[in-house]
Parts: sequence; C-alpha cells; structure tokens
Amino acid sequence: MWAATVAIGLLASFSLLAMTATGDPPYSASLPVHPGSIANQTAPVAASTSEGSVIVAYLDDAPGSRLVHVVRSDATGLGFTPPVRVDRSLRVPANQQSPALVPDTQGRLLLVWSDDRVGSGDVDVYLAASTDRGSTWTLPMRADDGPAGTRATRPTVAAYAGRVWVAWQDTRGGPDRIRFATALWPDLRFSPSKAVSDGLPASTAQSGPRLAVDGAGLLFLGFHDDRTGDANTYLLRSSDDGSTFTGPVRIDDTGSAMTAQGLPSIAVDGAGRVFAAWQDRRNGDEDIYASVSSDRGLTFARSVRVDGARSGTSQVNPQIAVGQEGFAYLGWQDDRTGSWDIWATASFDGGRTFSTAAKADDGSDTATNPTWQTFPAVAVLRAGAPLVTWQDDRTYNPDVRAAVGGLAPPPSVFVRIADNPLRALPGSVAVASISVAAATAPVPGATVRIVLETGQTFTGVDEGGGSYAVSIPTPASSVPLRIAGEVQVSKAGYVGSTQRFRLIVEAAALDVVVSADPGRVSAGTSAGIIARVTRAGVAVAGAAVALSASAGILTPSSGSTDSDGNFRAQLSTSGIGTQTSVQISASARGVDGGMGSGSASLEVVIPDGTVLQIAFDRLSYATHGWEPIPIGFRVEVRGALIAGAVVRTWLRGTGWLSVLTDAGNGTYVVYLTAPESTTTTRADVYLDVAAEGYLPAAAIASVTILEGTVSTALPVVGIEAPLPRQYVDDLETVVGLARSTSRPLELVEVRVDGGPWLNVRGLYRWLIPYDFAATPPGIHVIYARSFDGVAYSPIAYVVVRIAP
Repeated sequence: MWAATVAIGLLASFSLLAMTATGDPPYSASLPVHPGSIANQTAPVAASTSEGSVIVAYLDDAPGSRLVHVVRSDATGLGFTPPVRVDRSLRVPANQQSPALVPDTQGRLLLVWSDDRVGSGDVDVYLAASTDRGSTWTLPMRADDGPAGTRATRPTVAAYAGRVWVAWQDTRGGPDRIRFATALWPDLRFSPSKAVSDGLPASTAQSGPRLAVDGAGLLFLGFHDDRTGDANTYLLRSSDDGSTFTGPVRIDDTGSAMTAQGLPSIAVDGAGRVFAAWQDRRNGDEDIYASVSSDRGLTFARSVRVDGARSGTSQVNPQIAVGQEGFAYLGWQDDRTGSWDIWATASFDGGRTFSTAAKADDGSDTATNPTWQTFPAVAVLRAGAPLVTWQDDRTYNPDVRAAVGGLAPPPSVFVRIADNPLRALPGSVAVASISVAAATAPVPGATVRIVLETGQTFTGVDEGGGSYAVSIPTPASSVPLRIAGEVQVSKAGYVGSTQRFRLIVEAAALDVVVSADPGRVSAGTSAGIIARVTRAGVAVAGAAVALSASAGILTPSSGSTDSDGNFRAQLSTSGIGTQTSVQISASARGVDGGMGSGSASLEVVIPDGTVLQIAFDRLSYATHGWEPIPIGFRVEVRGALIAGAVVRTWLRGTGWLSVLTDAGNGTYVVYLTAPESTTTTRADVYLDVAAEGYLPAAAIASVTILEGTVSTALPVVGIEAPLPRQYVDDLETVVGLARSTSRPLELVEVRVDGGPWLNVRGLYRWLIPYDFAATPPGIHVIYARSFDGVAYSPIAYVVVRIAP
C-alpha cells in the first residue's frame, strides 16, 4: 500500500492563482517526485483520475534493469507518495521503455510499456491495471502478439466502459506499422492484433501512435506516416469498439509540401472536440503546431503555431492534456535558451488561440551551468491547473521533476444575436444587433466581426454598454439567398467567442391582413382571429404565420396558411381583468422567403362576474438564505376552492422560484430560494391567477431574508442566463450557479422542455451550450437541477422564446 505522502517543500495553503496575481512565474518551483533517490529516473508520463489524483509513471534504474514505477499526487500536485514498482513479478533483468498511462471510466488505471524480458532481440508490449489508484497492480499481460525477433514499441492505451484498447509500433514484415489489439475487463486477454491501415505501399513506415476516447466511446488513433513520401500526421476513428476504423483524416495542413510533421499528441474534451499537437518542419526547423476538430475527428481546423520561438531553434515532443472545463494545456521540449527546456502554453477557447508560451521548468540556462530538461508530460489537477513533469539532469543522475501551473483562464465572453437568422430584402442593408457579456456584465470595447461563407468580413460598431451593430449590404437577387457565417468576438483579457450566424435574403414582400371576429368580446370569452396572406392580391398558400397578442392566449400561435391564404386561430381573453384593447400582430414568411406583417385590435370589456381570491397559508415568510421556502396559497371564490387555475409567478428581489406545484384541489405551492445575506432584505413573490368563468386576481407574498446563514440538507441551483422570456439563438449557452451546504455537489443537469437531462460543464459555476436549431418556434422552458449524492435540489427554470 501507499505510505504517507512525501512533502516536497511547498505549503499546503499555496494558492495556484496567486502565482500570476503577484507577478511571479506562471509555474511553481519544481521538485522531484521521488526525492533522495540516487537511481536514474527517466521518461515520465502523467494522467488525471476522475477523483482528482494525478498519477506519474516513469522508468527507474534498478541494478541490471530499467523498470516502471508509479507515484501519486492526491491534491494540488504539491506532494507525491513514495514510488511503487509496477511489475513485481519480474525475475530476470529487463529494460522497460515508453510507459503510457490512462484511467478508465470506472476509476481503474491502465498502464502499458515495452520491455525486452524475453530476450533474443524481442521487445514486447505489456499491460498492468490498478483498482486502488496505483497502490497495487495486476500481473502484467502481454498485449502484442509479434513473432520472435519483433520489436513492439511506443505503446499507447485507452479505455471505456470495461473495454481496453492498446496500439503500438511494430516491426514485423518490414517497415514499422501501427498495430492494434483489444481486451475486456477483468480478463484482460488481448485479441489477435491487426494493422490499422491496409493497402499502403510496402515501403510506408508508421510511427508515434496515440489513442484517445470520448465520453460516448468513440475511439481515436493518431499517428504519423510517410505514405506521401514525406512524414504527415493522421487520425483514424472507430465507432464499433475498434472492430473497424474510418479515415484516415489528415491532421496537419501542409498539403503536398515536402516538410516533416510527426509525433502527434491527441486529447478529447467533454464536448467531443479532438485536440491535436505535433512537431512540424514547415518553417525549416522543428516547431510546435496545434489544431482542433469540432466535429469529432471528421475535419480539423487550420493549424496554429503555439511555441512562439525564434527561427533556428527546435521544439519537439509535444504533449497535450484537456481538463474538465475543456481547457487545453500543451507542453514540449525546447532549445531556444541554448539547452533543452520544457515550455508550455494553454488554450481557453477550444483550441482557437493559445496563450504566450512560458518556460515551465526552473533548470539553469547559463553558459557555465546548462541543464537539460526533456520528455515532458502534462496532466490537469482537480483545481483545473496543469501539472507538468519532465526528465531533469540538473543533479548527477537524471530525476523526474514536477511543477504546477498557476495560469488561470481569463473570463469568457458570451455572444447573443438579437435576430438569428437575420432576414432582409435584396439590395438593402441588414443590421445585426449583437450583445457581448462576461457572466452577466456587459463587455464594451470588444472587436466584433461577422465573417460570411462568401469570404466577406464586416466589423461591428460599438454602441456602448456591450451592444454592437454590424451592417451587412445584401446582394441584389431575384431568388431567396441563405448565407451562413460566424460572429467572432475578441477582446484583450478575455476568452473570445464565436456564434453561428445566418443571413436570409428574402423574396418579394407579402401582404398580411389580420381580422378579429367579433371585434368586441367580454373578458373570459374567445374571438376568432384570421391572418390573410397575399402577394399582389393573390392568396399565398403554405406561408408560415406567427401570431402574438398583447394580452390573452392565442391557440394556435403559429402555423401555415391554407389554400385560400388564411391562417385561423382563437384568442382566449381569460386572465384579462380590465377593459382593454388587445393588439394582435401577425408575421408571415412564404416558402420562397418573402416576408410580411400585419395587425388588428380587439376590444375586451368586463362582464358582470365574480373575482377570484388568493389566500396565502401564512401572512409572512422568513429565511436565512439557501433554504427553499414553501409559499402555499389557495385559489377560491367565496370560500370554495377553484381547481385548475392558471397561475403565473415571478420574483422581485434576489433568489429564484421553483416550478409551481398544483395539488389539483385548488391549493398550490411554489418554493423560493434566496441567497445568503449579511443584512436583512426582502423579496416579493408576485402571483397572477386566472380561471375560466371568473375574473382574474393578483397578490404579493413578501419574504424577509434574515441576516446570517443556516445549513440545509438540499442542494440548490439557479439559472443566470438566458434571461426570462429572452429570445434564444440556435446555439445558446445556458449559465448558472449551484451550491450545497451539506455535501459536495456531484453533478448539475439541464434539460429543455421534456427532453433528457444533460450534464453541464463545471459544478458550482456551470455552463452548457445547447443547440436550439431543431427546436420549433414558440415558448420553451429550460430546467436545471443539482445533485449532492443524496438528494436533488428543487428544480429551477426559465421560460425562453424561439423566433419563427
């Protein structure tokens, strides 16, 4: 078993963020993972586990052998347990090489390496597993099946839902090729291996395999080969547990240029994005380039050079890792100072841009005392900071050292487009209204551009308060046009953002006439609404119509015109308690893209009748905050309970309301959750109640939020964005907060309407991009809940709208 954690000289209260806040270097002072050892420690690899540990595996010279050992850091990367030798069964001298390490989705650790224990020139691949975070390991199982004399090197491993995949570089039959085998837990007996790329020229050599798997079990294999006569990087995909692979897809974008690209490193984030980095000679010396695939490995974006080094220096051996928040961290070996060092960078915007590269090691770079730092490895700590390890020769014998990155991601900006798609007539100027915010605060001074698929770019005008206007001249056209594009937002000190955008250039305008029959009704009754759509006096069939009313309920509120160009609906005036004139508006869009609008008014008068009454269970309510308060009330008329009433609730003050609970007998309850407060404050819960045959009623329940706090057994959750009744885009980011005072939160989930619950990114501050592109126009509800391992929170919700 593991012994007590070895302290490595940094205070437990060390703040990762403080390293940059005070102007200190972006990485902590490094310390050895096995202090005091006189053996040579080389070739480290690192991996993060689901519970927050970081495991480091490396080679340690024992008398006559070089064997794989493992250490673990349980918290901030500031201390490591004593090393454990993985293969304790080995009784003959052996040189083990190229360890690779990965956790599976059940918390197990899988470790592979190459070694020559068989002799006779053989190098084979072995795998061992640990179910106790590396304290003990299973007996090694041989993963390759090469005949005598075969060298199986550079192994890589991935695991998902009890299935284990191993790939390696294999010399059987000529030039090195990538081979692949699978096994199932707990047997771990591997299938016969197979080559991953058939039909290649006999002279083609493949090298540097890297495996990764996403959260849905889609398997990725990166490597480089010389099938074009030059070394290039490629990616294969398997959606059937490795039975077949599709591809390969070219990762680098150097085309047919005779430059060398190799040693790709790949990682997958929770959104299914595939990050790749490789060493690249397109500029005449070795540089580090990176790219990202946002479609699960089908295509890769234009590559980005990330090292920032001057010409004439070399940057090699990139290693990339992705944390739970989708932030990518990349380290490599670099000789820009005259000796080999470890440098690193990070991307906080999905791989589009990377931070300025920084030296991660603290070895000497002086001419009189140069030291070499090689074989970088990167993992992400539970707090979200990178842990970088490497082989270091500053002492007499090489050590494995580690440093913790203190770079915190800058705040992210969020983009909202008022009308998306934006519709305009041919030959006009379409103006896109865009708002930019970080959390809920507006962000002025940003650069906002719309880039169309035609290659045209339009820059927005800053109107202040985080609002921007982008003017787009539309082309003259006799047919409707649909032009896709992207809104791009950037500002120094923020993570940039993009949003899909569509411009629709419509056909000729439609004429829309709205009528109400009768034109004057009593409250609580209904009127027929007709929207007639024509063009040049001719009825337009099949036009999409959307109706809205300043009061009352329209059924249906959207649909298509019939063969006579008419769309019919009913307006119910239930809930209207004062004499008023209801404005009914209609917008129409033809199948050819033509648009039009019209409106009419309906006079509503108050009949003789009875007014509903609202009776609260209590006269006043009080809370210390974060404790859901049930606000119960009855809907009645002269003491008789009225079931099935339509109740609308909203809040003035801090906090949020749960979904209304209807007991079905005229009694109702809604829960208010308010945040903690250092002073006594008040929140008001407003009620609007309507029922068929009665005049509506309204009431207010006041809640006093007392100074101080109390604990509650239930977690809580709230939605910050989008705002209530806001129009949402095709791709909208839902943002919120969650909290639990009794137990640590385990998850936060979001769903739309009656759809499935989806896991979000983050916990106490969370977000999830949601694609509304397939959601029909109209009113929709976004729900959120949190879970602390025992209980779910009351459900928070926000009502949003999707434009036709």
